[in-house]
Amino acid sequence: MSINGIQSTSMDSMQQMRKPPSAEEMAGRMAQSVEDGDVDLDTLIENLESRFGEDATTGLIAEDGTLDVTALTDLLAANAPEEGQGKPAGGPPPPPPPSSDSMSSTEELEAKLVEEYGSEAASAIFTEDGIDFEALTDLLTSGESEETGFLLNVTG
Repeated sequence: MSINGIQSTSMDSMQQMRKPPSAEEMAGRMAQSVEDGDVDLDTLIENLESRFGEDATTGLIAEDGTLDVTALTDLLAANAPEEGQGKPAGGPPPPPPPSSDSMSSTEELEAKLVEEYGSEAASAIFTEDGIDFEALTDLLTSGESEETGFLLNVTG
């Protein structure tokens, strides 16, 4: 096999790894989790209601009290993000909202970025319109921190 064959094979497998699960696969996994006792059916329904609304979960519980996998698959398929809209499918989830004990201002964020990555890198993050989150993500995932040293300071 040539190097090109190896590269194309690994690229195909990498693209499949990034592909998000289908509605059928997600519904099957949820049903299996309920069946295995890992997830309580009422908790699953509550989570689905909070995400899709109360009307969306009507009919998810079958007459025998079990999860209707077909109805769940239909719900997930109807609410799946369309390809080409927004971020590519399978991308990283959006960051969680800041907690009350996290950084409280852009000034603190900028100071931390300057400390970790240098003033030039940090200045690329802050634009006239606010924070360039794509540039921030790129910087944080680049691994180009100027700080060196130990992860843990052990004394004793």
